[in-house]
This record gives sequence, structure tokens and C-alpha cells, in this order.
Amino acid sequence: MNPILLTSQESSKRTRFLERIAVRSGSSILIALAALELSVAVTFMAGGAITEYHFLLFVAVLLASCVYRNRVEIKPLWRVSAASLVLSLLVVFASFVLAGSTLDLSPDGQSAQMLRISHLASGWNPVYDAEFIDQPDGYILAAAETRFVDSGLGPHMAAASAVKFLGNIEYGKGFNLVLMGTVILLALAATLGLSLHLRIAVVLAIVAALNPVSVVQSLTTYVDGQVGALIACLMFLTMILLRRPTVLATAAWVATLGLLVNAKITGIAFALIIGTGALVFLLWKGFPPRLGLASFFTGLILGIGVIGFNGYVLEFVRHGRILGGRDLDLAANLRLVVVAAALALIAVAAYWLFHKLEAQGHSIDKLQIVSIGLVTTFFVILLVIGGLVDEVPSFMKMATIVESDDPGLLVQPSGKITRALSSIFSESGVMPACCDGGTDPTSYRIKIPFQVRNIEFSSFRHLNPDHRAGGFGPWMSGAFLISCVVLLLMWIQKSKSRSDLRFWLAVILATVLLFPEPWWARLVPHAWLIPLLIVAYGCQPTNRRATQRLAQILLLIVSVNAGMVLYEHARGQIAIQSAMNRTMLALQKLPQPVPVYFSNFHAAAFRFRDYGVEYVDTPASNCPRYLKMLRSPVRVCAGSAGRNDAIPNEINVRWIPEITRGQRSSVEQFLGLDSGQFVEDRTWTYDLRDPTQDSLQAIITNQFVEDTHGFSRETLTSVGPDWQEVLAEAQAIDSNLMEAGITDFRVVQPDPRDRIELLEANVQVLLEDGKIIPEQGEELIRDLRSAIRFFDRAEDANAMENLNAFAQRVLSLMGAGSLPTNIAMELVNSISETGIPVDNSFAGFSISLDASNLNYSGLAVDGTNASTRLIEPVGVMLIPGDHRVTLTNGLGPEPAFDFTVEADGTLQFDPSLDPLIDGRGTR
Repeated sequence: MNPILLTSQESSKRTRFLERIAVRSGSSILIALAALELSVAVTFMAGGAITEYHFLLFVAVLLASCVYRNRVEIKPLWRVSAASLVLSLLVVFASFVLAGSTLDLSPDGQSAQMLRISHLASGWNPVYDAEFIDQPDGYILAAAETRFVDSGLGPHMAAASAVKFLGNIEYGKGFNLVLMGTVILLALAATLGLSLHLRIAVVLAIVAALNPVSVVQSLTTYVDGQVGALIACLMFLTMILLRRPTVLATAAWVATLGLLVNAKITGIAFALIIGTGALVFLLWKGFPPRLGLASFFTGLILGIGVIGFNGYVLEFVRHGRILGGRDLDLAANLRLVVVAAALALIAVAAYWLFHKLEAQGHSIDKLQIVSIGLVTTFFVILLVIGGLVDEVPSFMKMATIVESDDPGLLVQPSGKITRALSSIFSESGVMPACCDGGTDPTSYRIKIPFQVRNIEFSSFRHLNPDHRAGGFGPWMSGAFLISCVVLLLMWIQKSKSRSDLRFWLAVILATVLLFPEPWWARLVPHAWLIPLLIVAYGCQPTNRRATQRLAQILLLIVSVNAGMVLYEHARGQIAIQSAMNRTMLALQKLPQPVPVYFSNFHAAAFRFRDYGVEYVDTPASNCPRYLKMLRSPVRVCAGSAGRNDAIPNEINVRWIPEITRGQRSSVEQFLGLDSGQFVEDRTWTYDLRDPTQDSLQAIITNQFVEDTHGFSRETLTSVGPDWQEVLAEAQAIDSNLMEAGITDFRVVQPDPRDRIELLEANVQVLLEDGKIIPEQGEELIRDLRSAIRFFDRAEDANAMENLNAFAQRVLSLMGAGSLPTNIAMELVNSISETGIPVDNSFAGFSISLDASNLNYSGLAVDGTNASTRLIEPVGVMLIPGDHRVTLTNGLGPEPAFDFTVEADGTLQFDPSLDPLIDGRGTR
């Protein structure tokens, strides 16, 4: 026998074996996940709650699916079943091990997603208890309010079942990794079915799973990566069904459709459009129509009517909306119906026309006519939709080049398509080069394709899961250009697979370009599939050598691009996860409980509980000096939340400058200070001969004692050593993060005393310039110096009183006309730079508007942006008069309300707003 032929046959057998294992493993995971969400949904409808048995059901269905034997198989493939079982369990086990050993440090994860998962795992039944009133006793998040998130309950139900079974909230993000593994399996099976070389198929499958959106969200509870993974699974399963229409693959196709519907508020639109496209593709290729239609509608019915019963059925019946979104608008409904009907009619017409022409024996030429017709109709639909939305279709608008001194070309796109292209060709960043204060980009900094800047690496290293410019990686612009060249070659060379490729590209592009924000990577994660589809069809052996080689180059480019994102994200994860672990271990050394300000990041409480750090929820006003937790506004306040009545055995004493050595020795003997050791300057450490309150009182009131470092004169307790030790560890953490290239976070916040000293210098300048009289300046400086002394003694409350007194003196001078308004407000605003809230109720005052629990991204007061990210209360300095507050989200209309500040600081507004806004009549 010919040895070359023998090797080819063995290779073919190995390829088929791998293909079957991959199909069975990937399909089993999807079926098991759908069964899990179905069981939880049915339990909710029956009035129950999530239990440990739901996750066990997931495991049981996974095992059953792997060992299932198809009737059409002539001989039992026990090796395929065994291998697929081992592979599936390995994917699930590795995913949850990695998820459980890391922390979710994402903004939405800590403020919203983890709260929903915790509620569900703690007994919340959203069908019968929409507000989670029936909470268990001692619930850790009893005071937290779950804010709106634009995702269905599907991923959270699955995550909550894992949390309930495994016992830790961090396991909730495990299914993100499970679905990434599933994409690898199904992509491998689909590409092997396209006759790709094994090595190319393996690389392509891995790159398909390493979607940058999925990578940056892999260790979070964000669900956009799941949306992209489910769309990829649906597409690859469609390709698999054409080659091997098994029961498992069909069931997995149905399961994927049902899961996609509930993954996010956009999931239903993606499921309808991409699902319809997949169905048309199957029917086009000869798939049984009855089975195809039955599978399609079964998936939608299960997704909308069962898994999504609470999010779709009940929400629509009760409020006329879906998944907690805004009330449906009549025009939006009409537009949606028109577009959906048009797409459905086009799909049916294309299917009928193709088979009509194919029956006449002119399939190749007529197929091109059908394709051209479809593309033309697609752009006509875009025109119609653009006309419905604006007077001029948005994609017809162009871009404007803006002058800029920084590297790169600053482009200001006008239309939706130009914004999407600008995002692809711009440098990767969490926000574009310029943004309007909301989520809508206004300018992008364009770079040369294949150019990589350090700022791009840094954006992926800092673990932000929400890139709004260049979100698919630094080389995506180059991949886009090479993709266009490969497409052109396939068209010129009349590749046999170009019709299939055109169909899939049309479906993907339709869902991307019809989406309101196609430039935002995490909202259209499946756009990553476009170059991968071109690689898959371009590398087929039926194409000419030039096309195959260029497609392989494209695969290399996309692989390097994904590798860069993965490497930088992994670097950031390792550095920040390690820093967080070290920070929590250091907090264990503080006196318990520790005062903590959580803002709206309530899920951080799980971290404190898991590390055994007791805490007391503390307002920000009581936290002037603190350590900032990474990736959140959570603050650990200096000092102990509880009073420790134990008398210290040693004390630090700073003597006055005028004391002589002989006087110091006499005072040491008189006060009972033994074993003195010099520390620095005029500070000494002593053992207390008589550690009683009377002796301590005598020490702190002695005329020769200037200060007692690390010792509270209010509670007569030592507050220094533990905090100083934690502070030193935090400073080391900051240094290590800097070495790892993590520069945007500071664990240790600036000491307020530094800012107070600068403020004192400003007052001195005013004195020298004659803008305030000496008596006034001396009073202001006295307040500031008193505040510094109190901070030195760890008497923060007294220090804040002195700063308040300073602010009130300044505002009183302004009200009396002794100090110009602009100078007075600059002085008062300088206090806020210390990080300390000041209560000013005179000619000007500070008002806090807490909009952190609303679905808005910015806050504007009197037309000035006070904040572009509402993660904690925003302080705004105002003077008496009329004012207007606007909440911004990048969309119109934006809600606003007017209010008045009286001369005495009283807040007044329309009484009709009382049900929505608190504080009328208060100061």
C-alpha cells in the first residue's frame, strides 16, 4: 500500500475522531447549561428558590449528554463518549477553579451584577418578590439596593446556582470561562468540517474563543462576553449541522438560541436576526425544513416563555417593557415591527428565489444575482431605517478632521458607520480621545494600522472591561484591511465558498450596523467573528494558493492581536489580584471591626467576609484619611471603628523646641516615662511606668509636651502602630503596581495635611498682597494649623471642625464684602482637594446629589459636568440662587430638575418632586 495514502487515511481518521469529540463535548455543555437555566426558571414559577441541586442537575445533564448514543450510529463509539466526558469535565473544572481563585474587580460586577447573583443565591424569587423583601436574617447585603442592569436573569441564574453549590460568590463568573471553552470545541469541530488543516483549525478555534471582549470580561460577572460566545456557538453549530445533523448538535442549537435570548437585553434582537439567518442558511443548504423550523421556534419559545418568563412575559404584562428597560415607545415598536417584517420577507423571498433558479440548472450564475439583490436590499433597508431615525441617514454622514498637537489624526465622525470605522482604526482605550461626558464618542485618535502604542497596552492591563475605542485590540485595523484583500481575491478567483461567506458576513454586519452603538466593542462582541470567518473560508483547500496564504497571514495577524490583549490583561490580573490579596491580609492586622466606606460597591463586603476582616459601614464624611481599595471607590478608614479601652504600655512624645536636656530628664522622671529611645526630630518613645488614665492625662496636658504621635487624646488609646504597618504595606503595594505598569490606581491617598499646608501658603499670599487684613488672616491660619495638629494626634473629628470653621470664616468674609467671591470660593474649593467633606451653610454651601443608583453616566449642574461616572456622591459648591441639575446618559431627552438655594442654605424645589427627590426644606 502507498505509505502516503496510508498516512492520509490515518490523519483523516484522527481528524474525524477529534471532530466528534469536540462536537459532543461542546454540545453537552450547552445542553446542560440550558437545562440548568430552565430548571431554575421553572422553580421560580413554582414559587421556589435556587438550591444546591440545580448545579448538580447541570452536572448530571452534562454526563448524560456525553455518554448519549445516537441511534444512527452503527457501532458504539465509547471512546468518543469517554473522551468527550473527560474533556467537558476538564473545561468545567478548570473554569470554576480559575474563577474561584480570583476576585471580580469590575465596576458593574461590584455594584450590580454580584448583588443580583447574591440575591438569587440567598433565596430571591424575582417572579413573586420583585424587590427581594423576604430577605433571610443577617443577609450580608440587606442594606444594598440592586440597581438596574441591562441583562437578563439567565447568566445570573446559572451563576447563582454555582455560588449556592460551591459556597463563594466568586464562582459566579465561572460560566464566562466555560463558554469560552465551549467556543474552542465547537469552532474546532466546524473548521475541521470545512476541511481545514488540523493546525490551522486548532489555532483558529483558540483565537475564536479569545475574543478581546471575552478576555477582558473573563474574570468578571459581565455578560457581554457570554453574548459573543453564544453567537459564535450558534454560528459554528449551524456549520456542524450541515455536515453532521445529530440529535445532540440539534439540541445544542436549540439550547444556544434559548440561552442567547436571556443573556442580555440585546440578546433577543441578536437571537431573532442571527437565528433567522442561521435557519435560512440551513434551509438553503438542504436541511429538513420541518426540523429547522421546529428547532428555531422551540429555542425562542423556551428562551422567551420559560427561561425569560420573568424578564419578558411578566415585565411586558406588568409594565409594557422587557428586561427592566424603559417603557416601549409607539414609534420604536412600529419601527421594530417594520424592520423585522422586512427582514423576514427578504429571507423567505431569497430562499424561494434561489431554489426556483437552481431548479433551472443555473445555480452558479443565478446565485450571484441573488447575492447582489440581497446586498442591495440590505442597503435599502439601512436607508429606510436611517430615514426613520434622522432626516439624513446616519451612515451617509462623513467625518471631520480636528487639529491636534498629539500624535495621530484626531477624527470627529458624524455617522454611525464612520464611528464604527473610526473605532476600529483608533488607538485602543476605555474612552475615545474625546467624549461628550456620556457614552457617545465625539472624536477618535486614528493611528497607522499595525502600530501599537504603550497607552493601548496600558488600557488592557488596567482590567477595565469596557473599551469604547479600539475594543477588539491594537491590530484590528490591520486585520480589517487584510480581510478586505482576502475577500477581493476570493471574489476575483470565484472561490466556491464565497457565497457561504457572503451570507454569514451579511448576517453579522446586519446585527452590528443596525445596532445603535456599533463602535462599542462589548455591545457588538460578535464583530470579532468577521475576520475569523474570512480565515475559515479563505483557508479551504479548494481556494487558490495565494488566497490560502493570505488567509493564513490574516490568521497570524488576528492571533498576535488576541495574544497581545491576553498577555497584557494577564499581566494586569496577576499584579492587581496579588495587590488586592496583600491589601486584605494587611487589613487583618488592624483592630476589628474596621470602618469602611463602600459607596455603592456593596459587593466588596464579600471580600472582607472571605478574608475574615470585620467591618462597620461608615459614611464618607467620617473617613478623611483612608486606604483606597483597588478598582473601586471603597475606602478603609484610618483608626478603629470600635473603642479600645486598653491602656497602652508605651507612648511617643514630641517635646517643645525650647526644652533643655536637663528639663527633659526631670519631666521624664516626673511623668513616669522610662527607657526613652530617640525616634526623630524632637520625638522619643517611652515605656509607661504607670499605665493609667490619670498618668496619661498628666502627660498630654504637660506644658513641655507638644504632641503624642499615634495616640488619640480623645479616647486615650494608641492608634498608630497597626495603621502605620498597614500604611507601609500599602505603599509597597503602590510601588509594585507601578513596576508592573499599573499607574492609574493609588492605594495610599495623599495625606490631607499636605493640602492644608498649601492652603495656608495661599492665605499668606493673600495677606502679603493686602487682600485680607492681618487679623482675618491670622484667624484663618490659626484654624488651619489647629487642624494639622489635630490630624497629627489622630483626632480627625476635631480637625474637621477646624476646617469647617475655616470655611465658614471665609464665606462670612465673602458675605460681608471683605473678600471677593472668586477668591473665597477658590479657598473653599481647595478644602475639597484634601478629600475631606466640609459643611458650608453660609453665603455658599455644599450639596450632595446621590445619583449612583440610577442608570445615568454623568451629572451636570448649571450646564457644567460635575462627574462623568456616578460611582459615589458628587459634591458641588453653590451660592444662593436658582440652579438646574441634569442627569446625562449620552441619549436624549435627559431628565433635569430646578431648585433654589436660599440665603440661609435652605434647599427648595417644586413639592411635586418630593416622591422622587429628598431634601426639600433642609440645609
